Amino acid sequence: MTYLVFDGDETPVLVEVADRETAQVPGMVKAGVGDRLKDGLAQAQVKFGDALTTLIELNAGAFVRAVKRLEDVPDEVEIEFSVKATGELGNFAVGKLSGDSNYRVKLLWKSVSQPHGDD
Repeated sequence: MTYLVFDGDETPVLVEVADRETAQVPGMVKAGVGDRLKDGLAQAQVKFGDALTTLIELNAGAFVRAVKRLEDVPDEVEIEFSVKATGELGNFAVGKLSGDSNYRVKLLWKSVSQPHGDD
């Protein structure tokens, strides 16, 4: 397994990196995590909190922008998504990130809008 090491507030945070991100392809030099690996670890270039903020902005932000474009904007929007994590003996690790995501989206209208036009 390969991990990206983030500086956390009190302890390092390990994020599992997909094998395809670090695999060496003959005749091709892939820039990224693979060229910074040492003993299965690579130091992240940002702090964990900053990376988590970006993750939330990218995921939730896309839904919020889409909802704002609706003709009848709901009164409330609830979005759930998860990041798999594990921790033991003072270590914290985030499970392998991949392109697969699960979302739960709830839109709530407290009052029904009247159609525009003749009464």
